[in-house]
Amino acid sequence: MSKTTLESTILKLAHRYAEPADLLKAVRKEHPVATKKDIIHAALRTMIEAAESEGGVARHLHRLVMDNRSGEFEGA
Repeated sequence: MSKTTLESTILKLAHRYAEPADLLKAVRKEHPVATKKDIIHAALRTMIEAAESEGGVARHLHRLVMDNRSGEFEGA
């Protein structure tokens, strides 16, 4: 699994889901071998890259990261 592929999936799906948990499930459906930690880290990278050009996506991904910031990643 390529990081770029995971990041592009997150970017593609970020607009479709209002709740972070729903976005996480959707990404896992397309990338079943990705751990929660992989997805959260990819979301963070995507958020940083999108911050200047796509503020709405960055805010949405920020919610995903912050909702899962406990440090305990299931499936990691």
